[in-house]
Amino acid sequence: MMKSVEKCIKDTHFASENDKQQAIEAAETKLHKEINELGEQNQINSTDISDCISALTCDYTNESQVDEEQQGIDENLYDIHYDQLMIDNENTNEMNIWIKKIGIGKEY
Repeated sequence: MMKSVEKCIKDTHFASENDKQQAIEAAETKLHKEINELGEQNQINSTDISDCISALTCDYTNESQVDEEQQGIDENLYDIHYDQLMIDNENTNEMNIWIKKIGIGKEY
């Protein structure tokens, strides 16, 4: 069943966030229903399995948040490097103008 939850998540990878969330919730509901049925038949300890699934869900959510935070950090670093490149480029242009004004490098 976990494979079908993973498949559901992968299949909805390109869907909208809302569609993806609905598909995940539907898969989780189906999974919990099957767990409860097996628990009622005393084939599994449904409480332990449900706790494990909740822990996995928490890990998945935390991982997604970390990915979003890392993307924000990467974008900020890109902006900082881009700004520094523009400053360096501007300084180089000013240096070239200054060199031309004072005549360094001219052949006499």
